[in-house]
Amino acid sequence: MQPVPPNDDANEASTDPYRSYGRFEPFTAKRILEHFTAQHIRFQIADGSKLMPSGQIFYEPPTRIARVNAIEIFVHKDDEEKAREIIDELNQMI
Repeated sequence: MQPVPPNDDANEASTDPYRSYGRFEPFTAKRILEHFTAQHIRFQIADGSKLMPSGQIFYEPPTRIARVNAIEIFVHKDDEEKAREIIDELNQMI
């Protein structure tokens, strides 16, 4: 369960208490968010999808554009340690 690299703009120093944990496929994000909710971890999500030429995904001529679906997860800075433990546990289950 490896995240898609996070959006670099989201990690810039700011007063926002939420930090990007990366972009995940929707199924994986759902599993993570269910655990976060059960453990009362504060989070926010955003559409982390991108449009890419289909040739980069399917090894065919880039004649059309394909959407790479992803959900970017942001975790409150005070809950980062607990969130990391949950993600590590989920990685061990795979």
